[in-house]
Amino acid sequence: MTGRKTLAVWLHGGIGTGHFSQGFAVLDRVISGLTKEFDVVVYSQHAPNPGFVHPMLKIQSPPASIRSGWARWLFLLRSFRSDHQDKKFTLVFACWGYPAGLLAVGLAKYFNIPSVVYLLGSDSAGIKKIDFGVFHRPLLRTVVLWTYRKASRLIVLTNFQANHLRAQGVDRPVAVVPWGIDPSDFHILQKDPAPVLRLLQVAHLNPVKDQPMLLKAFATILKSRAATLRIIGYDSLGGEIQSLARVMNMSTHIEFLPMVEHGQMIDHYHWADIFVQSSMFEGQGMAATEAAACGVLLAGTRVGFMADIGEEGAVLADVGDHEMLASRILAIAEQPAAWRSKIAKAADWVRHYPFEKTVSDLIRILKDVTPENA
Repeated sequence: MTGRKTLAVWLHGGIGTGHFSQGFAVLDRVISGLTKEFDVVVYSQHAPNPGFVHPMLKIQSPPASIRSGWARWLFLLRSFRSDHQDKKFTLVFACWGYPAGLLAVGLAKYFNIPSVVYLLGSDSAGIKKIDFGVFHRPLLRTVVLWTYRKASRLIVLTNFQANHLRAQGVDRPVAVVPWGIDPSDFHILQKDPAPVLRLLQVAHLNPVKDQPMLLKAFATILKSRAATLRIIGYDSLGGEIQSLARVMNMSTHIEFLPMVEHGQMIDHYHWADIFVQSSMFEGQGMAATEAAACGVLLAGTRVGFMADIGEEGAVLADVGDHEMLASRILAIAEQPAAWRSKIAKAADWVRHYPFEKTVSDLIRILKDVTPENA
């Protein structure tokens, strides 16, 4: 290590994992961006794919022979303790509040160094009916409230998240640092809506994304005008949503695609007229942000990024209300001036919050809690 301050990053995974070893592409870029000011070691419960070598980050992860989730965290705790004797970490930074955030704050307390926790989604939610998030379980709620209160700084992606935390009893200042867009990745394509309205959703097929609500809204739209729907994402429901589309006699109008390499997503955004979100909860909703950067109209539930930009920048509906979503999409399709205005407002947000601002804001917060004499 050099004379620079050392940063230990704790996360569940998302770097070098999954399809194409791209992990969570934006997360990778964010953590890599921190190397501008810190020497970074990543402690990841999920190991990168075999053969993956990161060009900028040192990644510590348990061997594949350790299968238990908590045993893998224990391996990382031991690795950190050993590394800390040599590197003398000046700060612990966790992405996701539980369990990564809990462990990071515990380590920071034990070694008397600062901790920063960045909440990215389910760690600020609690939806009992689909067992999503942390706040609907009493014991877990107590644990995360301690974590969020004891961290030196707490960061979220959106004001929507911050409001949820306050409602759950997190009574402390919370910094909002959204994930911005790298202008080299996406650009606006000016176009008029196609005669057959093209709707796009980019989301894994799982309960929190609420694709049944999306299909119900789409069925209502089809009663009034020609349209097609493309859904891109990993299917964790074993074909349940595709079967529902067949039962609703909409299979010929819906295209299901698996995961797409991040660098190819611009083609799908430029194909779409409307990006549609049906989620019950989003921390931000990076796909919606990317769609806005490509000049696509945003329509969807009032969560995450869409909730933050509001009615000026998106067509919004209440969570679970497919009739409201369908009726508002049909209405905006007949209002070209309002259509263009919403696209412009969303794109304006993207321009004013580029990726470099995300990194610079995070570095500022991290440096602010780092002892000067460390």
